[in-house]
Amino acid sequence: MAAARGTIMARKDTDDIDVGLATLPPTSRQTWSAIAVTAILLAGVAAVAPFADTPLVRIDSFIPMVDATIFVTDLITSILLFSQFSIYHSRALLALASGYLFTALMIVPHALTFPGAFSPTGLLGAGLQTTAWLYWFWHLAFPLVLLAYGWLKDEKRAPFGLWLAQG
Repeated sequence: MAAARGTIMARKDTDDIDVGLATLPPTSRQTWSAIAVTAILLAGVAAVAPFADTPLVRIDSFIPMVDATIFVTDLITSILLFSQFSIYHSRALLALASGYLFTALMIVPHALTFPGAFSPTGLLGAGLQTTAWLYWFWHLAFPLVLLAYGWLKDEKRAPFGLWLAQG
């Protein structure tokens, strides 16, 4: 038991070793799995592409259902990234977590203003283009967050108190 405590204490004292999901490179199996999933998705898109002009039946509950799913997944992702930020104090993780939180919060007005989802013209006093503008704002802001993440991901991290003092 004492030997195990010594090992844990020795690991806590070394600040040079950062092992976690945010710092581990993907294994070759994970890389090939990602490539396989991408190939399957591209094959699926190619299979349904000839039917792109075929109109489907209107289902008014589809957009709220999809938006609710995206809201939950983006919110969970944001919470997990904020928890990783609290461990690693990486500005890149903070930017990414904030981006996912932004997308989760933008889904709420998008769903509420969508015509036919909750009312025939949408809620919140929505005009004809309100939902479209919210959609574009939502989908153009997230790539900027990804660029910020890419720009900040290799930044050297300062201790948390010093990071807050710097900005």
